[in-house]
Amino acid sequence: MALKITLKPHERMVVNGCVIRNSDRRHVLMIENRADVVRGEDLLGEDIPATPVKEAYFLIQTALIQPDLRSVLVPKIQTRLVDIATIYSVHMTDGVFEAANFVAVHDFYKAMAALRALMRHEEEVQATLDAQLERDTPQAPLAGVLAPGAEPELAGE
Repeated sequence: MALKITLKPHERMVVNGCVIRNSDRRHVLMIENRADVVRGEDLLGEDIPATPVKEAYFLIQTALIQPDLRSVLVPKIQTRLVDIATIYSVHMTDGVFEAANFVAVHDFYKAMAALRALMRHEEEVQATLDAQLERDTPQAPLAGVLAPGAEPELAGE
């Protein structure tokens, strides 16, 4: 069964390690045999803030795009996935175990897909923590409370 991919104008994709960029029109591609394919929208950039799940995702993505590095990357990916499985509660680790199984059979695209829900959860947790930190951080003291160079008075002096 062929894989049908519709590319938006200027959209990128990677096929067997080759980066392909679409022209200024929409195109439909049919991939008729087994290939490592990933759309540009599913790729993490190197500038994305590192979190445990994103690091694992990035390693899997690299294994997908650069087959010559797989023998080095797969053990690192499996170790990272084990680390993630120990961090999250049982109900959040299904995707981690799915990803590990897909990595074991070199189905890296499905491994990436298995981590996406956990990656979204990780982003939600981080956003909540950032909001709490912003809310709980005391405001800076008003400028000019102390004259420049003045020392604050300590109780009992």
